[in-house]
Amino acid sequence: MQAIGASPETVGQKVAAALVGTFLGILLCYGVVGPAASRLDALGEQQTQFLEVIRTAVVSFARGASPILAMEYARRSIPIEKRPSFPQMEAIIRREAKIPQTPLQAHQEKNANASPVRAGA
Repeated sequence: MQAIGASPETVGQKVAAALVGTFLGILLCYGVVGPAASRLDALGEQQTQFLEVIRTAVVSFARGASPILAMEYARRSIPIEKRPSFPQMEAIIRREAKIPQTPLQAHQEKNANASPVRAGA
């Protein structure tokens, strides 16, 4: 505003500088800061969901649920688009906890892996 009475070239430079500053501010806001804030918000939401699942498991176990039932409560608190099925969860728990198979499961796995022998081959 101090340059209003100055020459047209000086006023033009000041207006151009103001327009460039405004353009850069809007570009940075919508092109850099906005997407970064959205990404951080999504990461924070994922962390909150993860901690909520853990809280559900710990609270249900503290209230007297068996460990496998506490894991089922936790599994059900996972958002539906990321939730594993019960058989998937059971397989992961058995593998990670190194729970031995029951005789029936061992027999079924043995029969599934056995290949039939061809006669005359």
